[in-house]
Amino acid sequence: MKHSVPPSPETNASSADLHFHTTLSDGGITSAWAVAECVKRGISFAVATEHDVVNREFPLLARFQGIESLEGVEISARAPIGGGAVKHLHLTAYSKRFAPELDLLLEWTRMGRVEKMKAQCEKLRSRGFEVTYAAFLDRFRESGCDLSNLTNFHLAEYLVEKSETPSLTQEIMGAEVTNPHDFIRLFLKRDSPFPVGSVEMDEYEPTSEASARIVVARSKGVLSIAHPNFTFEKEGAERFENEIARKIVESGVNGIELNPHAEKDWTSTVLRVRERFGLVLTFGSDCHFLSNKTDDGRHSLVGGSHPLIVGKETSFRIERLLAATA
Repeated sequence: MKHSVPPSPETNASSADLHFHTTLSDGGITSAWAVAECVKRGISFAVATEHDVVNREFPLLARFQGIESLEGVEISARAPIGGGAVKHLHLTAYSKRFAPELDLLLEWTRMGRVEKMKAQCEKLRSRGFEVTYAAFLDRFRESGCDLSNLTNFHLAEYLVEKSETPSLTQEIMGAEVTNPHDFIRLFLKRDSPFPVGSVEMDEYEPTSEASARIVVARSKGVLSIAHPNFTFEKEGAERFENEIARKIVESGVNGIELNPHAEKDWTSTVLRVRERFGLVLTFGSDCHFLSNKTDDGRHSLVGGSHPLIVGKETSFRIERLLAATA
């Protein structure tokens, strides 16, 4: 079964995970099941960071099982990156209790995403792809994930499963496309070379500045640049360090994530940026508890962390996070 918890060892060297997802957004298991997985793997501090919705259930269930936690969320936002350009990115946020304004901000984002997915399905259908928004929802309804949190990845996954898609992509660009990540890159983004599924919408994702006002200023929280090694892969580590990071930090962001899959150049970049701007270093598996998002080079099993975040370093980083959210 595609949407299931992958097999895993009973314990993990990391004792903390600050970035993973449940069915409240686009993960494969419930909060209660995620807590059970954390217990099984010896995780003592865990934060569920759903896409654009605060999971307030997980911290309560986790503490009942002796696992420390905070309120968390992964915000879909946009931030300045220099030269007048804006980047759409994810920001993981942490607080003891988020200000109520955050829920309103996130609801607006989810409503905007729903309208975007409807428009994309309609545009793709006009180009010959076998897709309707209703059929798209039905594909993921049984997975248990929140249907207002379906994204371009879900749409691409749905389409590459269709038998006629390879021939359609052959007509469009001269090659068959069978990988969801490739489908997104080639057809669904604003800057895609063949934007047959890209639609123009009014901005519905908040700015990093607006997010920081609520998370950092009003919620006494941490707002962290999620997986910069993937988000800024196109721009590169050097430009991120020397130009982009300052722009984002100036907008109010006060944290940066060290992703488990960050290679040497990105690891060094993240650590230097953290030091230069006095940011809180966050980390986590980005686990979705889905078999198709395990060992894919981008996601890890819950508890999976960067090799540098182990033992005493884990405890130290959690202490810094708690101090910043006190």
